[in-house]
Amino acid sequence: MSASVKNNTEKGKKLTYAEMQDFFERTLKLITPPVAVKFVRPREEKPKGLATNIKPMTFCQAVTIARQGGYSVYLERGTLNCYNARISFGIGTEEEINKDIEKSIETTIGKYAPTREIAAKIVMNKFRIGAGEVKGVAVAPLGKAKFVPDALIFTCFPWQAYYLTNAYLWMTGDVPIHFEIATNSLVCGYSAGIAGWKKKINCCTACTGGRAYGGTESTEVYWSMPWELVDVIIEGLKERSKRCPYPSLINIPLPAPASEKHFFEAKEDKDRRE
Repeated sequence: MSASVKNNTEKGKKLTYAEMQDFFERTLKLITPPVAVKFVRPREEKPKGLATNIKPMTFCQAVTIARQGGYSVYLERGTLNCYNARISFGIGTEEEINKDIEKSIETTIGKYAPTREIAAKIVMNKFRIGAGEVKGVAVAPLGKAKFVPDALIFTCFPWQAYYLTNAYLWMTGDVPIHFEIATNSLVCGYSAGIAGWKKKINCCTACTGGRAYGGTESTEVYWSMPWELVDVIIEGLKERSKRCPYPSLINIPLPAPASEKHFFEAKEDKDRRE
């Protein structure tokens, strides 16, 4: 982030997390709020305000119950019930992660790859944090987060993702933005991981897990950003909204063509006309 952009975002009053959530929801007309994610390192204490006495769940399920139900949860190896997410976040010992990798390769064959060789290539080249670098993951609606997030995940429509992207570009002009995607691990590795660990904006679809376990709608995408950019995105949305508020109107420069009614006529009507 350039110094000028940083200075511009620090001029105004700092918003609380609840105010940020309200701003995003109102400005983008979000159905559910952005979800805050924090990677808890081995020497850090677990953040406060998180439920730990939970049944094992996938990371995409945690994101869904946070945005739809308002719950705040803490996931460790024992409660993160998805080997792909454990691989992505490196939660576990090296031996445990290697077992998860082997299982992921086996289940990738026939589902995402025709051979073991291609399956191994897919699994080994996906985003992942080193084993043991993270001991747990905090997940909460932004307005209820009692921790400084590493990433924000928006479950939104493509047009909302477009506006979020343009807010960043309004402030920086950093085009093009290159999004990353893989076969799966898209809510964990390619949303929380890319944004919170690699510190890059990313946008991707739901994977099979996000769709099946997280309940992501077929019309929704995941747009994620590193927390360090939250003020930049908010300022960009504020400025663009003065000129082009979401959802804006689509301007058609030429009149819409007349409908071709005969395409939709019943056969008997067409026969009668002929």
